[in-house]
Order: sequence, then structure tokens, then C-alpha cells
Amino acid sequence: MSSAAILVPRSLEEVFPLLGPDGTLLVGGGTALSLLVKTRMVAPRQLVWLGRTPTLQKVTVENGVLRIGAGVTLHGLSESELVRRHCPSLARAASEAANVRVRAVATLGGHLVHADPRQDLPPVLLAVGATVGLASASTAREVQLDDFLISFMETRICPGEVLTHVCVPVDTGRREVYLRFSPRSCEDFPTVGAAAAVTIGATNRIVDARVGVGAVGSRATVHRCLRPPVSEEELTEGLFATAAAAVAEETEPMADHRGSEHYKRHMVFVLVKRALSGCVAANQRAT
Repeated sequence: MSSAAILVPRSLEEVFPLLGPDGTLLVGGGTALSLLVKTRMVAPRQLVWLGRTPTLQKVTVENGVLRIGAGVTLHGLSESELVRRHCPSLARAASEAANVRVRAVATLGGHLVHADPRQDLPPVLLAVGATVGLASASTAREVQLDDFLISFMETRICPGEVLTHVCVPVDTGRREVYLRFSPRSCEDFPTVGAAAAVTIGATNRIVDARVGVGAVGSRATVHRCLRPPVSEEELTEGLFATAAAAVAEETEPMADHRGSEHYKRHMVFVLVKRALSGCVAANQRAT
């Protein structure tokens, strides 16, 4: 990595002309890329560091959308007042990912483009219906995160594009919970991560419910496990168990040193049930 030239553009407009040559890689925090270089999985000739690009560092709320720049660090996400207010599960997931050293430099954009299925943030962003902004010298587009993620370290970003931001719809009726389970160290990737986002309408009925699951298969996935509208009287532990069982059945666990297929499927059931129950409990406390 030390032999590669490092370029530091000061604006997004300065980034695009640098993306043409083969062997050029964008760098956010470099926490994942440095490991890939050390293991010789990649050998970049030049690196374009985005840490001095102001438009990628902003967090704003406008027209009912929380817009987070791709250059915001995980620590920045966890400490942002706007993120805490409008997407608290994202702030929590960011605060629990990896360790304090990684969180200080790893960026939201790098996190998503790296597309490691064991990451903490994708399940949360899938549950809240996030989109990613992609821009090149001549185009700009918004893509649902569920469409952006393809498989292990594979996304729909095209050559010449930069992931510029993530958008999360603001919904005052949404309740969110993120749970992770890691039996080894809190700094380790989770064996399973599950996020639930439940929107409660004016009549105290569930009008939308989504669950994001990560660290199970080749990518994080999103599931609609409840059939809205669901009245308050129907919100029982039995309903949550049925919904969680449906999500667990839809997943395609891959066995690894963190757990067998059977174990991971069971943990999906446990965490999804707890997350859904937690969302409803949060709404009851709020009302």
C-alpha cells in the first residue's frame, strides 16, 4: 500500500477525473482495504483518498429524508444528533461495530461498498428502507440498498462511480431495534445481526414492518414478516414468534467458524423475535 501514489482531491468534482486508470481505488478510512493489500488480494497503483471532500462529510435532514454523506465515520454516525434522532438503530449499530480504533476512521461509504455480509450497518439500513446515492462525471442515481448489495464483496457500483451518500426516510411513527450476537468478543463480527423497523400508525396499528438480517448468508437481506395492518390487540409473543420463524425460514445460512447453518437459523429466530417485540415495547413506552 505504501508504494501506491495517494491523491487527495478537495471536492467531488476533482474526484471523477482521477477514476479512469486501472489500478485506481477510492479510499474512505482504509480499514478494510489495508487488509486486502496486506494479503495481496489487491495491488492498487494509486489511491484516491476522500477524507478531504467536504460534501461527503455532511449529515442533513431535508424534505423528510435523513441524508448521510458517505465520508461520515462510524464514530460520527454514533455521535450525530440527527442520526440519533431520526435513525437511532443506525447510531447504535455504528457504536457497536468493530472497536474504537476502527470506528474512528472507517466510513459509511467504505462500509457499504466493501459489502462484507458480516457487517453491522446493512441490516439496519435495509430495515429502514435506505437508498444509496451513486454519482459519476456524467450521471447521478439513487439505488435501493437491497438492489445495491449483490453478494460477498459485490455491489452494483459501476466503474467511474462514487457512493456519495445514504438516504433514510424520516418517519416519526417508526420504532427501531438492532440486536447482534457475538459469543467471542464484542469487537468481533456478529454471528447474527438483526434489525427491525416497525411503523405504528395513528390508530396504533402496524402499517409497515421490515427486518434486516446480516452475518448469515452471502449478503444482508431484508424481509417483510408481518402483514399490515396489525392491530394492537394482535401484537402478541405468538405473532412475533410466527413472524420470526418465517424470517428464519427465508434465510440461507452459511456455516462457518461462528456457527452451523442450524445454529445461525435458530439465532435469526431468537433475535428477530426479540427485535420485533422491542419495537412494539418502545412504541408502548412512547405513547
